[in-house]
Amino acid sequence: MNRLRSTILTALLLAASALQAPAGPVVSLSSEQAVAGTTLAVEIESQIHLSDLTLRFGDRTSHLFNPSDATPNRWLGLVAVPFKSRNGPRALSVRWKESGQLRQRLKAFQVTRGEYRSETLKVDPARVHPSKKDRDRAARERQEVLRIYAGGHPSPLWRSGFQQPMQSAVTSPFGNRRLFNGKLASYHSGMDFRAGVGTPVKAAGRGIVKLARNLFYAGNTILIDHGAGVFTIYAHLSQFGAAVNQSVKKGQVIGWSGQSGRVSGPHLHWGVKLNGQNVDPLQFLEMISKLFGQRSSG
Repeated sequence: MNRLRSTILTALLLAASALQAPAGPVVSLSSEQAVAGTTLAVEIESQIHLSDLTLRFGDRTSHLFNPSDATPNRWLGLVAVPFKSRNGPRALSVRWKESGQLRQRLKAFQVTRGEYRSETLKVDPARVHPSKKDRDRAARERQEVLRIYAGGHPSPLWRSGFQQPMQSAVTSPFGNRRLFNGKLASYHSGMDFRAGVGTPVKAAGRGIVKLARNLFYAGNTILIDHGAGVFTIYAHLSQFGAAVNQSVKKGQVIGWSGQSGRVSGPHLHWGVKLNGQNVDPLQFLEMISKLFGQRSSG
């Protein structure tokens, strides 16, 4: 029954898209199948100039940018498929104005849940059952980080893709179900690299440091704004190598790994935030490398 319902909904979405005015842009997706927690690239091409062009998925608007001055009527946008999305059909919308009329084109795709492992971690009990003082601190820090994400640069600050922050074994991938001290359940919003204390950590791409401070859960943390809704996160550092509002280049050392915050041992936690959603960092790298024809590793 669920499969039949999904099939019918997909057909209705495609039919709605087909019934809209044929004029306007051609919209293409990097894939018609998306795993929850991954990134979709959306390409929009038009033979004419489009005004008030927007790309939306759910309640999020994606930043659109022109990847090449040679093709002024071509735009790219990156869409985050939320990690907690359920299986089934979805559609994103492209809206624009043509001859003073607001028009819309829907683009349907299918979402599936990823397959993730479970892991049990033993950490400092105070980081699992914090005091009221620490809970209040963590709440203030969360609001500060959310303000940073909401105020990102609208255009991409990068033109040469991204790389991993270090070359090391991945000890915990994105999406794993996690149980801290046998009680607190969560999911892994980024990925962990094996790294002893003092291993250099490099910026994944060109951007501006928006936060470099100690957080209750993430420890010594750096957030970099790369523009177009993209942020990268580097947590549990032992030392900082970059300051707030500093411009950094891809591959520049911005800190050194450690074991600050809620950890079971020294490592680097690295995450990618897109339009306010956590996405799989490795899949994001692969997506960007395909778009720009470059290797995703450092």
